Amino acid sequence: MKDFNPDEFPRNLSDNEIEILSQLVIKNPISDVWKQIASKLTSEQKVRINKKINSKKYSESEKLPSFNKKAMDDEEWKRLTYYIIF
Repeated sequence: MKDFNPDEFPRNLSDNEIEILSQLVIKNPISDVWKQIASKLTSEQKVRINKKINSKKYSESEKLPSFNKKAMDDEEWKRLTYYIIF
């Protein structure tokens, strides 16, 4: 991962840098480096980073949706299909 020097900020951030900063936050949101960088970012830059983090978290949660679902046993299946048929 690319190292950032907090003294380089504020500056325009590329999409790649937003990606790297979002990974930094996900990895360690309370690191001293992130705190120093965050204090120098504009509101718009923070929004872009947060959107990237949220999209990563959403895609991760969608990879394993079965963990959030309760398994259906045979009796439950029979009960549900009985009402659909009749």
